[in-house]
Amino acid sequence: MKPFLLAFVQGVTEFLPVSSSGHLSILEHLFHIQGNYIFTVYLHIATTGAIIFYLHSDIRKLFTDITGVIKIILAFAITVLVAVFMKKYALIAFTNLNFIGICFFITAAFLFLSDRRREMMNEISFKSALIIGFVQGLAVLPGISRSGVTVAAAILLGVKPASAFKFSFLLAIPTILGAGIYEMGSISNLLAEFEFVTSYLLSFATAFIVGVISLMIFKKLIERKKLLFFALYCCIIGAISLLIGGLKC
Repeated sequence: MKPFLLAFVQGVTEFLPVSSSGHLSILEHLFHIQGNYIFTVYLHIATTGAIIFYLHSDIRKLFTDITGVIKIILAFAITVLVAVFMKKYALIAFTNLNFIGICFFITAAFLFLSDRRREMMNEISFKSALIIGFVQGLAVLPGISRSGVTVAAAILLGVKPASAFKFSFLLAIPTILGAGIYEMGSISNLLAEFEFVTSYLLSFATAFIVGVISLMIFKKLIERKKLLFFALYCCIIGAISLLIGGLKC
């Protein structure tokens, strides 16, 4: 039941702008669920598969769009640099519900500001790609939503919502896979645990299916400029996290 719950939460929160790592951290604190890094890797694979399935036509177009590929590579490179620098703070943050709560409020601020931004019709520029890559690196901190801050940053830079969504999730493919490989440690570790992982196929399927549905919902909400709901939600979760963290002090 616990793996299924984690898979469901991963599938929903990986793509909706509410921070999957923040939610999983709170679940671990509340229910004393110990994360398994191999299981986490396979959840990353499931959610990456959901992106590839949903954006398959846009991915095909990249084969003839060298400029678009370069922008994604540059954004990903900046993300790696920022994430490596922030990693030591992230490890501390995962054990601190007060810090996680603050990060949820940061996500809420991004979403609130982007929801109030007058819509513009710019495409992703090289400068925008670098900035989006930078804020994505901050999402290594639990409570800061990768999808939330990247889409919000793009909209704040004047990028039209549909382009913000597409770039954010094309960029998510190497980012999520990279995070999974980093957590995996080595291919041998993954293969050694294959028999263990096969018992969680239902959970992986859940993460994939729920992930696709979440992508569909998020895209429609972005296009209709309905991110304020998620901003309010992040404020509520942030307040709960601060409350629980305060009680544990």
